[in-house]
Amino acid sequence: MLRGRDAERTTIEALLDGARDGISGALILRGEPGIGKSALLGYAADYAAGMRVLRGIGVESEGELPFAGLHLLLRPALDRLGALPEPQREALSAAFGLATGRGGDQFMIGAGVLTLLADLAEDAPLLCLIDDAQWLDRASAEALLFAARRLDRDGVVMIFAVRDYADALASTGIAEIRLPGLDADSAALLLDDQGASLSPVMRDRIVTETRGNPLALRELPAVAGLPGAQLGPMPLTSRVLDAFHHQVRALPPPCQWLLLVAAADDTGALGLLMRAAGITGVEDLQPAETRGLISLSPDQLVFRHPLIRAAVYHGAPLGQRIAAHLALAAAEGADIDRRAWHLAAATTGPDEQVAADLERAADRATARTGHAAAAAAYDRAAQLSADPIAATRRLVRAAEAGTHAGQLEWARVRADRALPNVSDIATQASLIAVRARAEFETGGLRAAHDQLIDGAVMIADHDPERAFWLVVEALHAAWASPTDRQLVADTVDRFDTVGLAPDSPLMAVAWLSRWGTAVMLDRDTATFPPLGPLIAQARAAGAAAGPHGQIEVASRAFMAGRDEESAEIAAALVADARAKGLLTPMPDGLGLLTLAQVLLGRHRDALISGTEALRIGRDSGHSLWVSYASGALAYVAAIQGDEVACRAHAEAAGPDHTAQPGSAAGSRPILLPSTTPAAVSAPG
Repeated sequence: MLRGRDAERTTIEALLDGARDGISGALILRGEPGIGKSALLGYAADYAAGMRVLRGIGVESEGELPFAGLHLLLRPALDRLGALPEPQREALSAAFGLATGRGGDQFMIGAGVLTLLADLAEDAPLLCLIDDAQWLDRASAEALLFAARRLDRDGVVMIFAVRDYADALASTGIAEIRLPGLDADSAALLLDDQGASLSPVMRDRIVTETRGNPLALRELPAVAGLPGAQLGPMPLTSRVLDAFHHQVRALPPPCQWLLLVAAADDTGALGLLMRAAGITGVEDLQPAETRGLISLSPDQLVFRHPLIRAAVYHGAPLGQRIAAHLALAAAEGADIDRRAWHLAAATTGPDEQVAADLERAADRATARTGHAAAAAAYDRAAQLSADPIAATRRLVRAAEAGTHAGQLEWARVRADRALPNVSDIATQASLIAVRARAEFETGGLRAAHDQLIDGAVMIADHDPERAFWLVVEALHAAWASPTDRQLVADTVDRFDTVGLAPDSPLMAVAWLSRWGTAVMLDRDTATFPPLGPLIAQARAAGAAAGPHGQIEVASRAFMAGRDEESAEIAAALVADARAKGLLTPMPDGLGLLTLAQVLLGRHRDALISGTEALRIGRDSGHSLWVSYASGALAYVAAIQGDEVACRAHAEAAGPDHTAQPGSAAGSRPILLPSTTPAAVSAPG
């Protein structure tokens, strides 16, 4: 019986009843360890009569393996991949290692998950339960949240249980219930349910000091009477883990060893665990199964609760944990990525072979767009490197992968650590760019600008084209500083110093930038090349540089008041990104397309583009373009006379929306048409 959870049960029942009527929904259950999240997921599974139920779980040791959590959830439905559109099927198949080739980006993978869930729900309403979501690998979490935010009338319900960590599934836009501790009466009833024989003093102490944590209320009575048992002023999580530790320590040594191997594993595959532990039968597990610590099926070992796994693992001496990982590495067979991570976990000092294996695992994660996992693997490989040069190379790659994963502050720390040991100028410039992008994201516009300029100066003699694009990024930072016209002027003038040949195709982009800033800087355009041919040349140069070059050229055309051309470039970029399943260019392209459509009077189109820009931008953390698109939508709402929507979009576009804690992001401009001088006044 669930004590003290009537309101939460009512919410879950309403979600599942809605799914039976074809209405989808998603919910996050958030709370401290042991607060009852897993019990509510179990209640949801019991209430889901007539529905198909998929269950997944985040495993702490799997957190660096891309798409591991997603695979656990969708494994029973992999036979339905063939029903997906080809780009989505290929993306998911590659992500799960079921097909060769590079994986699609997160947009296509998330879309594939959404389509697969909707397809499953055609047979019967579908319930997806994801426990311990704070330990999902980043790629899985992003794909699942992407799908959860887009559920409509498919008859699908997704419920996530997540520990109350500051950054776990934060700001998802999904309905959330924060679970408090049980009240004193409910806690006392829960103790009664356990049949615990406790003195009144010990009973009151447990109720008080557990703060209503159901898991602790269930587990602490088992150790309260042991010699030397101390509840003490320990943090709650420590008390719960300590309770599990006492239960595990009472098991026979062979059982403890097999449980430790299982706790160090991330699959629960019983055959693998038995090979690693060196046993041929499951008899040694009977004491743990009898105590309810685990459940067994013919091919799977499952811990009753993730905290039991944590207690088994962290309660074991370091030497035993190392032995468990070494045993698992030897038993893994063909799964070379898991083998590399087990060897890394078992290594306490430099080991070049292990570092090289982990680096190759990171390379494979990168090929599958698992940038967060790749970043962690490169970072650990750097820590294990015996060769200082190799360590620096891996740290550089960790910083670059972290940037692709959106972990800009994390990447900046690695870049700062690597820079003093880097002698190659091009690599130095790359690390400086990593630092600059982190500064830009957190609102340090002037610092970002200065670092980008420093990087451009460093490599101008060796790679003028790369130096040019760094100056282009610096101009973006300068333009986003609304009051520093001199900074814009100085940056535009630097196009003449990067060493490009006068007839370089990139000079068209430089001249387009001059056109875009001419009104702001009060500069005479009489000697400038004509805009018409210039934009055609700049478009070709931007296309050759890839999506980043295209968005920069579209931005410069917008600054120059050439809204039609800007919209064309942005629309082509969005169409190409959509066709290839690329997520990264989408928020920029859609955001700029929205701005151009507003100025062109295409308000209906702007509403469509802007709404998608907000959705994808928030999903992918592109806060600046979320701000720009919100400003444009506020303008559309004002024209339509929708005061409520106008205020909401204007607030979303403001500095409080884009700023990170402690940042200076309030200095970012909101590109409403009425405040874009080039768009209003430049010759067109």
